[in-house]
Amino acid sequence: MRPMHSVASHSRHVAKTKPQPVPSKPVLLDASMTVRTALQKALRASFQHILANRKCEHRDICPEAVHQLRVGSSRIRGLLSVFHKVVENEERDALIDELRWFRQQLGPAREWDVSIDEIIAPLSKGRQSSRKMGQLKSLANAHRTSAHQNVREVLHSPLFKALLHRLKLWIDLLSMEEMPCRPDTANFSSEWKKNQKRLAKPVMYPARKALHAQHMKVRKLGRRIQKHSETELHKLRIQVKELRYTMELFNGLLDTEAADRYLARLKELQSVLGSIHDTTVAGNLIHSICLESGTPVEQTFGETLERIAARHKNQRKQLHKLWKRFTATEASWNK
Repeated sequence: MRPMHSVASHSRHVAKTKPQPVPSKPVLLDASMTVRTALQKALRASFQHILANRKCEHRDICPEAVHQLRVGSSRIRGLLSVFHKVVENEERDALIDELRWFRQQLGPAREWDVSIDEIIAPLSKGRQSSRKMGQLKSLANAHRTSAHQNVREVLHSPLFKALLHRLKLWIDLLSMEEMPCRPDTANFSSEWKKNQKRLAKPVMYPARKALHAQHMKVRKLGRRIQKHSETELHKLRIQVKELRYTMELFNGLLDTEAADRYLARLKELQSVLGSIHDTTVAGNLIHSICLESGTPVEQTFGETLERIAARHKNQRKQLHKLWKRFTATEASWNK
């Protein structure tokens, strides 16, 4: 039998268990919804997603929580961009800028997390001496610790708290069909009336329009993909991610089989583009920490960089095949 003091200790441990990262959940929409109902439901889901992962901030920042916070902010930005002609006002534009700031603040932490956990750590099992890999891990982890500290400061900053407050008020404002008193904005009345008409329309029309526009932008950015620079692939990756988020949101409004097939191809494409970006970032980070510490790059981490480059090359080959599969897939909203 466990001693009573051990039971009490165990109970306190369970009570103080750290909150776990929360992945985003599908938002179920249907064609009968208005723009107002669909937009508010999607925004609330992403807002709650951010709040849930904000709770994971502890002495040790959780890498997955950082990722989920970025996903939540990206989904909200995507929603505000998709419906930019449906809901037009100055506050929406300010929110987009603030969400961009928040995501950028978390960017370095995410880059170090992925570079260390998904690239450097697996490569450390190779032939390069454990001393050199230990040195690389030590340098990289020092930068990760600094980046995580910045995340902690951002999550406790007045700017982030103000962002959450403004975002909640803006979502609540969407539900109001009668104009609230807003003497601080001269043109608020005319904006309100225009927005009310747009919000009352069925969600299906702006959904199809947004999907078509984003699809065509991806197709345009992917032309001659085999000759793309890293900068061009980065732009394509961002647009593919935005299209995926939009497709996941409106998936329930479309033909299920065709939509699922299109989304599967899109996810494959995003995955390989993400891997290409990660290897590029990892290589750049290794060079930067060596430059900062005065460590000879090629002599110390030459083999690691060669293996990262080989992985990058293989992913570029895979990208070409997946791009062909994607472009051969019929857009499901045309059915």
